[in-house]
Amino acid sequence: MPLLSVIDVNVQRRLLNVIGTLTSSHILTSVFL
Repeated sequence: MPLLSVIDVNVQRRLLNVIGTLTSSHILTSVFL
């Protein structure tokens, strides 16, 4: 079970990183456009 929770945390962090990158790039594009 601890392994599963660790994997879940890693997946959540990756998702947050991807969402943050997409959001920041979207904001940058709308600002420059």
